[in-house]
Amino acid sequence: MIGVSREIKFWKMLKRFIQHMRYDKTTDIDGPDLLKERLYVRGKDINDLIGDFSFSEAIFHILLSRRPTETERRIFDAVLVSFHGGFGYSPPTVLLARLSATTGTPVAHALSAGYAGGGKYHVGAIESAMAIYGEIKNSRKEDMPVREHVEKYTKIIFDEKKTLYGYGHPLFKKDPRPEKLRGLLRDLNYSNEFIEIYDVVAETAKKEKGLYPNIDGINSAILLALGFTKEHGTGLFLLSRTSAMLAHVVEELAKGPFFIGEKLYPLIRALERERTEEDVHSKV
Repeated sequence: MIGVSREIKFWKMLKRFIQHMRYDKTTDIDGPDLLKERLYVRGKDINDLIGDFSFSEAIFHILLSRRPTETERRIFDAVLVSFHGGFGYSPPTVLLARLSATTGTPVAHALSAGYAGGGKYHVGAIESAMAIYGEIKNSRKEDMPVREHVEKYTKIIFDEKKTLYGYGHPLFKKDPRPEKLRGLLRDLNYSNEFIEIYDVVAETAKKEKGLYPNIDGINSAILLALGFTKEHGTGLFLLSRTSAMLAHVVEELAKGPFFIGEKLYPLIRALERERTEEDVHSKV
């Protein structure tokens, strides 16, 4: 009871402290006005957003401090949908979440394990792709045509044997999503310098190395065109992918302990047999 009493006292003290502050004195993002008993996001009463803003519009608003246009909303929705799932338990973000859940950890812990699976080659690659497009845009001299500059920059990446983030895929020769998204941009008559850069990089990568864009390749350009920065990229990817992670965690918990192991172990054993047979043949 003593612990509970101290906790109640702490929250009462915190409430009195906050009552003497306005949220906009600490952050422009969001905060409460406890005197009026109101919650604000980017200066707007959250009750004005509820029922009026879609979830994607609310995300756009809190990150960029404005409501997207209808065209921007449709494009942003498409980006989030394209990120959210489709690969089963093969992505590290999903696999690690399931492996954690199968041991009986709480949902929050399992999701945290999935987030830890996001690195510079998975999920975080979009941040690197956004950085490349940003550098391409910022390094172009005004008197140099966009196409000429982008082709030259892309070829330098290949010549220096650097990674062109956003291109190539571990499972597909050609990721099916970028073409769908690019078609949507054409249908909406949406253009931007970053989209133009993407088109030339994609064309050059295919011509020089036979590489096609993956989902990071096109979405990095789209997000930059919408006004997001590279620091937004990984978070937005994870925000969307969380839906698939949660679905897999819930299924794993419902199936019972070590369900994912029953799926993985036969695959691992098959791969080990295949590797052993390859070793034998290589020695013959």
